Amino acid sequence: MKKLFLIIILKILFISSSYSQIIYRNCNLEPNYDKGAEIHIDLESKIIKVVSPNERGVVVHTIDKAFGTVLISSNIKHSSNMPADFLKFFTDNASVEMTLDIENHLVSLIVDTKQNASNEFKKFIEENVEKGELLTSIQDTCDVENNYDPMREKKLLNEISSSNISTNSIIKFEEENVNKLTDAEMSQLMKKIYSCWSIPLGLPSNVDKTFKINLQLKEDGNIISAEHTAEDKIKMQSSGQSNFKVLAQSGMRAIKLCAPYSLPKDKYETWKNITINFEAV
Repeated sequence: MKKLFLIIILKILFISSSYSQIIYRNCNLEPNYDKGAEIHIDLESKIIKVVSPNERGVVVHTIDKAFGTVLISSNIKHSSNMPADFLKFFTDNASVEMTLDIENHLVSLIVDTKQNASNEFKKFIEENVEKGELLTSIQDTCDVENNYDPMREKKLLNEISSSNISTNSIIKFEEENVNKLTDAEMSQLMKKIYSCWSIPLGLPSNVDKTFKINLQLKEDGNIISAEHTAEDKIKMQSSGQSNFKVLAQSGMRAIKLCAPYSLPKDKYETWKNITINFEAV
């Protein structure tokens, strides 16, 4: 009898762990998604599903990066409402970035045309925006149900984070510093800066979305100095670069807002001078 009871318990545990997921509810994702749409996050499969109650069905994103409890997906991988040829046309010409901050229950969605997007597609996006059928930026706070075991969730997030930490990061570090900080230390710093960075809305697709900030820190993590690189300073003052200037200034605000930084004191010589590369993808 005890053996049978143990088997039943083990089966229940196995089934519950197999269906672990994080669900975002009561998010306002309109008009891009229907009212009542839910976001289902599967950390094991690295998949995000946006499930709409009406005609748009299911849209699938893959999790590309993780910084602590912040998940980032860079584009749509499947849509039950889009034929395969149209989905390819859409993703070839546009990026749909979804960011989910699990700890703070935040979701943000950014739709942007790629630099090589066709004029036909740009016109299609502009018309949908004008008609109120598409927003290029959405951010909201949601109700979140998380049935992951905390230790399991942490392990999975660390696995995603470590697999992406050195490539295509939103915030990157100069190579000499990367090799001297652990993945966990890098991830924590990235997460903190990213949580403070509010990317300006409505940036044109042709704006250079990368810039650098040279940061000098005290041993207690407070800022001694923070400056844009000489090249970026020149660009910020150049004619026709007002949007780039706004973007670069947003990164500087994030750097100052997030201070002080908590980094290992025994590695102070490594991180007292760092260059942070921002990329508003």
